[in-house]
Amino acid sequence: MLKIEFTEKAIDEVYQQFMEHPSGVTKKKLHVVYLKALGLSHKEIERIARTSADSVTRYLKDYNAGGLAALGVSRTHRPVSSLQPYHDQIKSHFLKQPPHTVSEASHEIEALTGIKLGPSACRDFMRKRLGMKFRKMAVIPAKADPKKQAEFLNNQLEPLLEEEK
Repeated sequence: MLKIEFTEKAIDEVYQQFMEHPSGVTKKKLHVVYLKALGLSHKEIERIARTSADSVTRYLKDYNAGGLAALGVSRTHRPVSSLQPYHDQIKSHFLKQPPHTVSEASHEIEALTGIKLGPSACRDFMRKRLGMKFRKMAVIPAKADPKKQAEFLNNQLEPLLEEEK
């Protein structure tokens, strides 16, 4: 079993990277290192992280040799959207005229920018980049009859409440 000494600062840094890292493989490596920092045995780490014994040993050796950089933490690749230059233009357009459906939004984006998006890509762009939320349409309830409400309150509800007291 590999012995590694962790400081509180190192544990906090590994945990923060584990929680924030976008890559699945690197996240798994950070999870293994974090579990080791908590003092778990290799068998427990294998079971919790659902990885092999060889992988646990390899990840820990890599961390021991080169720290977080050896696990691939510094190699973050964040793709840039082709719609990024048009972000403000699309947002202001949607604030003036919100689209009713995702396909309507996709057509409007294509008309504004010339970039065609599929429904899921358009939905992700609107939600993640523009901060838009989907609103479900519902039926507006009819006006309540105040006479019937007063009658129900006086004749049915209040006698029941008094009886319970």
